[in-house]
Amino acid sequence: MRKVVLFISAILLSQYAHADACDDYNQAVNMFIHATRQSSEKLDGSTNAHEFAEALNLFISATEELTATLRRLTPEVTTLYQSHSLGSLPVCDQAQERLVAFAAELNSIGAKFGEKAQKYIADPEVQKAFEHLRSIRFESSKSQSASQAARPEDAFGMKPKG
Repeated sequence: MRKVVLFISAILLSQYAHADACDDYNQAVNMFIHATRQSSEKLDGSTNAHEFAEALNLFISATEELTATLRRLTPEVTTLYQSHSLGSLPVCDQAQERLVAFAAELNSIGAKFGEKAQKYIADPEVQKAFEHLRSIRFESSKSQSASQAARPEDAFGMKPKG
């Protein structure tokens, strides 16, 4: 009897862990998409370097949050997929599908940032935001020398005017 209770408890706990990891992943994807769209709206309404930097910083914050969540959840979600007998985790699958479907819109938003950055790239606040973005982008390559690292404005293919 005790073994049966332990077995049922283990199943319930694994389903709870499954729900938590997939729900967290789903929520992170939803928040990223929402915040990225907000940053795009701010970008569309920006009329000066400060407003542009605010829009870029909103995008950067969303990217940092998603990246941190993915780092935290990847081992757990990977284990869930490996141990799940059906090979599918609907909540995780749906979140992944939304993220993949969002890629085209994300590319479009990135292009808008790149186009508008031409106007503001010389501004120190904008350069600081691009430096922050670059630090996220190259976080896994800390051994990369400064001379090999991309310049902050290169994140969207921009060069400072001057």
